[in-house]
Amino acid sequence: INLAAAGLVAIALLLTWRLKKRPPEHVPEAASSS
Repeated sequence: INLAAAGLVAIALLLTWRLKKRPPEHVPEAASSS
């Protein structure tokens, strides 16, 4: 496996993991309730 390919895969996994683990605090429901 090329180091470049491994790096791209690692970055993609980190991005998707951060998006999935993002807490549901930025829901538009809070903005509409104000």
